[in-house]
Amino acid sequence: MDSFVRYFILGMFLLGPIALPMLLQKWRWLWFVVAGYVLYLAIGINLYFTEDIQDYGTAYGIFIVPYLMFITFLGYVMQRVLDKKLTKNISKKM
Repeated sequence: MDSFVRYFILGMFLLGPIALPMLLQKWRWLWFVVAGYVLYLAIGINLYFTEDIQDYGTAYGIFIVPYLMFITFLGYVMQRVLDKKLTKNISKKM
């Protein structure tokens, strides 16, 4: 039971930034967050294959929390700006 709770918390932590825009149907925000995950994964793979993971691995692991907060917030702001522009353009056409 204890390991299930651990995996549940880890899953919510990692999938929360993806699940929130998906549930709200904010697709630009979702794609921005997914692109951020892919970038973070690419950096980790690069560190692994260049054998720098021992030197930079701790910082890489610690940096995930602020990075997830940053890409989620930046994606949210981008979605709001694009929604406002889209709403403004639609109201001008009418």
